Amino acid sequence: MVTVSADNMTGVTFMITQVIYSINALTVSGITVHDKTYDGTDSAVIDMSNAVLNWVAEGDDVSLSVDYASGTFDNKNAGQNKPVTISGLTLTGEDADKYQLNFVTGVTGNINPKGIVVTAVARSKVYGDGESCLWLHSEYGRFGRQWHQDYFIIPPLKILQVR
Repeated sequence: MVTVSADNMTGVTFMITQVIYSINALTVSGITVHDKTYDGTDSAVIDMSNAVLNWVAEGDDVSLSVDYASGTFDNKNAGQNKPVTISGLTLTGEDADKYQLNFVTGVTGNINPKGIVVTAVARSKVYGDGESCLWLHSEYGRFGRQWHQDYFIIPPLKILQVR
């Protein structure tokens, strides 16, 4: 930008020898995240099919490359509307060096809790034989500190009165 001011400027000529342009910041919209069931990781499955590059000047050759795009939840815990960080986006095209891609914000997704199936193990019990534990079986769910198909023993529960 050139600013010139004076009271009387008749007969003055200016020659501009260098044009400095500023890098324009672009944003991306239309990124969606698929809901997932808790799996112990923070990885997110993103959908870039509706991604749009915003604020490109008319006539400039700039495109968004999503070949290496990936998404990561803020942590691995279950929750709704969890922030997702998008990385791996790049600008391509003849005019790409005139632009910079802003950090993508506002992308969220859900990690739904993983359900577990717990069934009692069929075992016979003779009253007073010393073993007073309840045996349970969980199929690929998290119960205690196990994360695979396993058997669990629950310490005895004291029943005060049965009616």
